[in-house]
Amino acid sequence: MDSKGFFLRRAAGTVKAANGLIQTACVNGGYIYTTNDGWETFIERTNVGTANWVSVAISVSNPLIQTAVANPGFVYTTTDGWATYIQRTSNSITWASVAISAANPLIQTGVYSRSMLITANGWATNTQRANVSTTTFSSVAISASNHLIQTAVATSGYIYTTIDGWTTWTQQTSVGSRNWNSIAISATDPLIQTAVAINGYICTTTDGWVTNTQQTNVGSRTWRSVAISALDPLVQTAVANGSYICTTTDGWENFTEHTNVKNRNWYGVAISASDPLIQTAVDYGGYGYICTTDDGWDTYTEQTNIGSRTWYQVAIGN
Repeated sequence: MDSKGFFLRRAAGTVKAANGLIQTACVNGGYIYTTNDGWETFIERTNVGTANWVSVAISVSNPLIQTAVANPGFVYTTTDGWATYIQRTSNSITWASVAISAANPLIQTGVYSRSMLITANGWATNTQRANVSTTTFSSVAISASNHLIQTAVATSGYIYTTIDGWTTWTQQTSVGSRNWNSIAISATDPLIQTAVAINGYICTTTDGWVTNTQQTNVGSRTWRSVAISALDPLVQTAVANGSYICTTTDGWENFTEHTNVKNRNWYGVAISASDPLIQTAVDYGGYGYICTTDDGWDTYTEQTNIGSRTWYQVAIGN
């Protein structure tokens, strides 16, 4: 076993810690679902109502603090894991993604068609950053070490970065205009980031997109989501429509295509912050299930008890 062995496989005889069990998944055209035991049991949050949910985020410091957005729809927040909730915006807009600061869960950013909103008080108030661009954003991520460092990606557009919370920003034209769909930032080094594009490649950077590497070895696919381990930025997972779950332990120089999990219409993937072997991926409708693993997809569980649905995104609390 090499220096990365911890992330490749848990040592024989060790016991899985109770990490990564608090999770939330959302259905496009359905409900928000929550679990406290890794989907062995779950709660369908009918009190929040049905919507075209497209993104959900969980606070790392307090997993009961969560935010979800719908397209079209509003920002919804909870401080008790969706037992109760508050609708935070009055205008229904085409939301695409929401992110929560790891250090301060009141600091959040949401992106939508043509603009973005930021908040420092959990959406009690918000500020529109109309200065950023008139592009159609698809995903946003906040650095865990510095909430002012953020990255957003656009559909048929560019990658946008900021180091001051979007007061100023940089359009990273060197990466090219693509149909970007997901962005992830390393928790240990905010300059290490990965973005994926629909009908394109996985692209990585170690300097905040001043330069980048197009990981052509993994292939051009309909990439939908990418996640980076909070403990090791080289450990990453990406999923695509009509394809397999792909993982890497060296930042995509090499990768594993997990054909055992089946070819599905994957839409979202999340990695536990405390144990990178614990991961969850959701299928939009190929088979339509939530799939979980506690060994990095060597084996997995298809959570058929929750039912086949048009799952859109998933988030893990710790």
